[in-house]
Amino acid sequence: MKVNERSMQYPGNFRVSCIIVYMAIAIRLPQELGHQLTLLAKKTKRSKSFVARGAIENYLADISDYYVGMDVLKSRPYLFTRRSKEGM
Repeated sequence: MKVNERSMQYPGNFRVSCIIVYMAIAIRLPQELGHQLTLLAKKTKRSKSFVARGAIENYLADISDYYVGMDVLKSRPYLFTRRSKEGM
């Protein structure tokens, strides 16, 4: 893990400090996926780590939303199963 401390000075002698902790991971990608990652990084002028981190953040947000939704469906199935009178 890598730890960085950042401090920013604002007008009026107001200072904000935060500690950022990074965790390194290694993943094996199929050649085609690695090639797509490299192309996107070059096209956006960002590092492959930046692009991969953004993809992971978006995936985790999406999958978390999915599981929250599924929990709601399981706990309250009647909210989404009511049939309209016209369809009966």
